[in-house]
Amino acid sequence: MFPLLSAPMNTKLTVLKSGSNPRMSKHLESLGLGEGSYLTLLQDRDGDVIVKLQEGESCLALDQEVAMSLLVREA
Repeated sequence: MFPLLSAPMNTKLTVLKSGSNPRMSKHLESLGLGEGSYLTLLQDRDGDVIVKLQEGESCLALDQEVAMSLLVREA
């Protein structure tokens, strides 16, 4: 388990923990980044990232704080 910022690029990842507090967790879950969801890290620019969600094929831009609060593992 590691933060999204430490994840390898273009690898399918599973979210194990989303958000550093309940409010952030609920918000991330509403965006499709809840525990158990799958994503792929597409781009990392000084901590700000772009991820592709596996469900719905959407892309999201996340700032460094959010990217550090998402704990993932390779799927």
